[in-house]
Amino acid sequence: MDNLNNSKYKVGDTFDISLPGGQKIRFCWIPPGSFRMGSRGYRFDEEPVHDVKITRGFWMAETPVTQAQWMNYVTDQEKQGITRYEFWNQGKFSFENSDYPATDINYWEAWMLCYWLNEYFLEQLPSGFITGLQTEAEWEYSCRAGTETEFYTGDGKVALEKAGWFRDNSDNQHQSVKQKEKNAFGLYDMHGNIFEWFADIWDAEAYKKWEIGYENSSSRELLNMAICRDGESFEQMGIWRPNLSDDCLILGGSWDVEAVWCCSAFRSWAKPDYSFYDHGCRLVCVRRLPEVGENGAPDLDAEEAGGTPSGNNLGGERVGV
Repeated sequence: MDNLNNSKYKVGDTFDISLPGGQKIRFCWIPPGSFRMGSRGYRFDEEPVHDVKITRGFWMAETPVTQAQWMNYVTDQEKQGITRYEFWNQGKFSFENSDYPATDINYWEAWMLCYWLNEYFLEQLPSGFITGLQTEAEWEYSCRAGTETEFYTGDGKVALEKAGWFRDNSDNQHQSVKQKEKNAFGLYDMHGNIFEWFADIWDAEAYKKWEIGYENSSSRELLNMAICRDGESFEQMGIWRPNLSDDCLILGGSWDVEAVWCCSAFRSWAKPDYSFYDHGCRLVCVRRLPEVGENGAPDLDAEEAGGTPSGNNLGGERVGV
């Protein structure tokens, strides 16, 4: 890990979190850059197309969390005497040691996995980084990987069949990860297979609001937190959390939807306590934000900032339309 910490990261760099059961979560480096976010002429909530700048690079898991990876977390909780973890109903999986995506995970369960990794595996992360859920801008930027087509393999169903699982080719079930083509950043299953949870709160008018300079609280503030300890609630950790009445973003499409739902720009939502047969998560590893200064604003250092202090809840800096 020292080599990763002291070198300039580049596309193709990876690191692994090694879990107790022998499984590993591999992360791929996503470099800073700019892209055109959204689409035109498909759905109103995907417009307007606008330029977004990702100011700091980050790491993204190469696949959604698998059932084998998730069961490491559940098993660890059982060993600690937590027989029914606060945000987890056990017995959901029939393939406990598989490379199928972990499903039936709600928003809170996905975050608790992040806290567990930050508490027990922080030394395996590059220095100054912390795991969490991805933001909308981080995901679309990483999914597109320099492309402007519907899918990173091109346009239309033929292109999607090369990249992911959807209603036409899934045999009516989710499939093992890493069977389809990866994108230019080394990521698999970005289109289809399962929907992935995001840190962001759903807002159908978000893109239009950014166009006129609207700002909201940054979802990346969710990562400016103390390491989770057993028994601590979100409130005890001082972490902002959505209300049960809020809608949280889910993106990427799944094995049970039409091709259009799997497009890079497609946006959808679900209640945070909602778990479903095609809902899972993918992790990111981002620079941790510094502590809040005396004036209430983050004390950002140009070399160590964990992202843009733009206050935008989509995880990127809007630089024009």
